Parts: sequence; C-alpha cells; structure tokens
Amino acid sequence: MATPLAKLAAAGRPQHYSYGLVLAATGLGLLAPAWAGRVLGPPLLLGLVLLGVAHGACDQWVVPATHPAWARHQGRYWAVFLGGYLGLAALVGALWWRWPGLAVAFFFGLSAWHWG
Repeated sequence: MATPLAKLAAAGRPQHYSYGLVLAATGLGLLAPAWAGRVLGPPLLLGLVLLGVAHGACDQWVVPATHPAWARHQGRYWAVFLGGYLGLAALVGALWWRWPGLAVAFFFGLSAWHWG
C-alpha cells in the first residue's frame, strides 16, 4: 500500500514542503534573529554530520584519476588530501562565523565562477 507522499509523487504533483521550510527559517531569522541560530543551528549541524556536503562527494578520486603518479603512496596521499580538505573546511567555517557577509559574498562569487 502506497503512502500519501508516494501517491503525490506518483501523481507528478509538485511538493512544496522545502519552500515552506525555507520561508519559515527566513521568517525566524527576520523576526527573531537572536533565536535563529539556536533553533536552526542544531538541525543544520545534524544534517551536515549525517549527510555531509554532497557536491564534493567524489573529490578524493579526482587526483588519483587524473594524476596517478601523485597517488602512488596511498597513506601520504590520504593524509595530505584530508589535511587540506578539512583545513579548507575549517577556514571556510571560521570565515563564515567571523565575517558572514564576506563569506557569503565569496561563496556566491566562487559559485558564479565555478558554474559559469
């Protein structure tokens, strides 16, 4: 027996739940900015920990595929890759925490450059 959500998906009707959640989060940020971080922070952190950042899910395989000689020493490659990747993530997180306006401007600029 299909669930109501499965029936909606099968019917081809658009589901706008995510729009409502984004609208509610935006409203919370505008109406109660002091509470926004406390309310939205834990679910966002949980999602990041459980789901990760999907866009970079295959980054660790790019260098071995394009430059096999660089990846001959697996232990060293992984140490350098993880150190650089986690270091960059920490740098971006610190930038976002300290200067959110600058961080989002950099993010949008990098996204525009990346996607053309």
